[in-house]
This record gives sequence, C-alpha cells and structure tokens, in this order.
Amino acid sequence: KTNQILASFPAIRAKWQEKYDHILVDEFQDTNDTEYRMLTMLMRPATCLYVVGDPDQTIYTWRGANQDIIVDLNKKYIGLETIILDENYRSTQTILDSANKLIAHNKYRVPKNLYTNNGKGETITVRCLDSVTAEAEYVAREIMSLVKLKGYKYSDIAILYRSNYTT
Repeated sequence: KTNQILASFPAIRAKWQEKYDHILVDEFQDTNDTEYRMLTMLMRPATCLYVVGDPDQTIYTWRGANQDIIVDLNKKYIGLETIILDENYRSTQTILDSANKLIAHNKYRVPKNLYTNNGKGETITVRCLDSVTAEAEYVAREIMSLVKLKGYKYSDIAILYRSNYTT
C-alpha cells in the first residue's frame, strides 16, 4: 500500500522525500523488490544513501530477497563508495579460511578475504556418515566427550543443523 500511495500521489511522495536527507539501510543484502522500490521513491537526488550489507550473507531469498539489488548497486549509483569490512571479530582464522574458500565460488560476489586477530583456532573436522542415526550417535558421542573429558558444560555447546526438506 505504501508503494501504491507514493507512486500515485506525487505530493505525498514529495512530502516524505523532503523529510529524509539521509537514509541508512542495514542488512541490505536481504532487501526485496518491494522494499527497494519504496526506498527509491523516498529518495530525491540530494538524498544520501548508506547501506550496510554483504552479498555473501544473502539468506532470505526464500522470502523474496533479491541479491541483484546489492550486487548491482554500483551500476545504479555512479560514484558509489564501497567500504569492505573484512575483519571478523567472532571467528578463528581456521574458520575464516574455510569460509573464504567456500564463498570464493559465489559468482556475483565482491572479492574480499576475511581475516581475524582471534588466532588460528582448532582444526575443522568433517565427517560423512551413512545414515541420520549414525550422524545422531556421532554427535551425541562428541558432546559426551566434550563434557566428560574436556570439562565443557552442556550450555557451552550448540548444534547447527541444516534441514533438507523435499516435497
């Protein structure tokens, strides 16, 4: 409805355009076409647009996020300044090295090399198991080992699991 009003009533659009000299959008990689249309209608030629986003982190395409919006932004706004934030404060370098290798395969990415000052970190372990039962048993054994042998608490442990739903 907002887009319909802004598009249909130039006086209302102009009123709102005059309210904003600067527009900041965070998580811009998750912007969808409807949101981007509204953003562009709220802007006038003198509006300063600031976006923060990472095309490598586009995860909401299932709800309409359009990665092309952030990837093509420099084509729509000539003279756009891009500042790459490639220092990571959460992960170890081992994790980032693996991430760098994986995301290097993304076709439409802005080149960057993630790094950290958090140290190398532990080796990443990959296991391929024959069944979901074997996988569950492996995870349970690893958790027990961490708790009993290495002194971790259960609250120190998180499991990230990707579901593969088929229809």
